[in-house]
Amino acid sequence: MTTNLDRARWGEQCVELFTELTGADTPEDQVSDLIADLGHYCDTSRLAFLDLLIRAIQAWHVEKIDPDYFGDNPKVVITINNESIQS
Repeated sequence: MTTNLDRARWGEQCVELFTELTGADTPEDQVSDLIADLGHYCDTSRLAFLDLLIRAIQAWHVEKIDPDYFGDNPKVVITINNESIQS
C-alpha cells in the first residue's frame, strides 16, 4: 500500500534533483519553480497544464483525508487574472 509518506519522499527526490539542476535557493522557490517549469514542459509537450494541475490538487486533497480513497474528486477552480497578481 502506498502511503502519503511514500508520496512525500518521491516528491522530495524530484525537488532535490531539480535543485541540483537549477540551484534554486529556498524550499518555496524550489517547489514553485518546479511547478512553473512543469507548466512550460506541458506547453512544449502539448499537455493541458491547468487540467493536470487541477487533477493533481484533487488527488493531493483527497489523499490527505484518505490515502486509499478512489471516489469522487472535490471541485477545484483555478482563476488567472492578468490585471493583477494575487497570492
